Amino acid sequence: MNTINYNLRYHLPETKGWERSIGLGGMLQNNKNKGLEFLIPAYSLFDVGGFVFGQKTFQDKLTFATGFRIDKRQINSKQLILDELGQSTDIEGQGNEIKFRAFKKTYTGFSGSAGLSYQANTYTTLKLNLSSGFRSPTIAELASNGRHEGTFRYEIGSTILKPELSKQIDIAYLLNTDHVTFEVTPFSNFISNYIYAEKLIDDKGNEIIPDINDPAPAFQFTQTNATLLGAEFYLDIHPHPLDWLHIENSFSFVQGQQSKASDSTKFLPFMPAPKYRAELKADFKKVGNQLSKAYLRFYVDYFFKQDRYFSAYQTETATPAYTLLGAGMGANLKAFGKKDFMSISINAENLTNLAYQDHLNRLKYAPLNRATGRNGIYNMGRNISTKLIVNL
Repeated sequence: MNTINYNLRYHLPETKGWERSIGLGGMLQNNKNKGLEFLIPAYSLFDVGGFVFGQKTFQDKLTFATGFRIDKRQINSKQLILDELGQSTDIEGQGNEIKFRAFKKTYTGFSGSAGLSYQANTYTTLKLNLSSGFRSPTIAELASNGRHEGTFRYEIGSTILKPELSKQIDIAYLLNTDHVTFEVTPFSNFISNYIYAEKLIDDKGNEIIPDINDPAPAFQFTQTNATLLGAEFYLDIHPHPLDWLHIENSFSFVQGQQSKASDSTKFLPFMPAPKYRAELKADFKKVGNQLSKAYLRFYVDYFFKQDRYFSAYQTETATPAYTLLGAGMGANLKAFGKKDFMSISINAENLTNLAYQDHLNRLKYAPLNRATGRNGIYNMGRNISTKLIVNL
């Protein structure tokens, strides 16, 4: 695959307090199949988009920002025919398989946003943002036809997919004092033509296996209207006189639900489980004569049970709750006249070496592992990493 990205932005002179800019950006992409397995077709793609943006602050308290963008995508997919040996050929019929059919698609869409930020006082900021979005289907969603080795699924695309269109509203409240930082950012997103992969079954409720020589259940990309609701919370307490101590707490969740769906299909697949993190961190500007910007931290990640899942056709299963522990430390080392000649850090994740599967882990649905007796592939166990940066 060859990809060329291009971006051009011009900042106009400020006029009556307005900061303005216009721009153009996009991508050229060309993909060829030269391997022995074929998941997506060879194709060429051209993206172009133009935008305008403006921002102005009123009385040093209220900032208004707005922008608008129009995008156009053209996809030209190539036909692929395979003979009985699985080799590419130009001959139709004679027992040959049309792996991919040629097609051309053009998508055009508009997106924009308008937002307000109001600084009520020295410590408090309020934000409101309204936006609309546009996303064209990818080549995988349009034309996949093969086993995806990274997911243990046989994926099938659909050329009739429409672009995703979204409308979102989000608000934010930020409090930043000398000893407390607090943020809450709820949002709601309404998406038309939401694209996701749905498991295929036959009339008897059994999985459909397109290739018995390389068995994997079939999933086909389809669409629905969906609503995403969620929020993020963050609280950092650094009490006086222990200004070096930070007690950080964060919580995030998102719920995706289909419109007018049955109990087994109303929740969107692969929605992350709610997550809470508690972290105790100590920051030291200086330790002795050789170390600066030193820190030491310990954190706990708790992932709640995800029991709001797409259960129809055995597409997903529930994921139990689990807790991960982690720790880290780092500092700058003074040497050769530089206070930050060397920066070193050590981080350890999943300290208890817990065996767990994240709800977003698509390898969770891999076949039985005979070596462990477990279904699917688990996430990473205990992991210790180091990072060293030398500033010459």
